[in-house]
Amino acid sequence: MSTTSIELVREQHAARRSEAEQCRRAGRVAAAQRLQRRAERLSQRAERVTARAERAASRARVAVAQVL
Repeated sequence: MSTTSIELVREQHAARRSEAEQCRRAGRVAAAQRLQRRAERLSQRAERVTARAERAASRARVAVAQVL
C-alpha cells in the first residue's frame, strides 16, 4: 500500500469512528429525553393522585363533622 492509500484508510476509519460516536451520543440524548418525559408524566400523575387524596380526606372530615 502506498502512503496515500494508508492515509486515506486512516481518514476513513477516523470518520467511521466519529460517526459511530455521534450515533451513540444521539442515542444517549434520546434516552435521556424519554426518561425526562416519563418523569414528567409520573410527576403529573402524582399531583393528580395527591389532589384526589386531599379531596377524599376533606370529604371524610365533613362526613365525620356531620356525624358528630
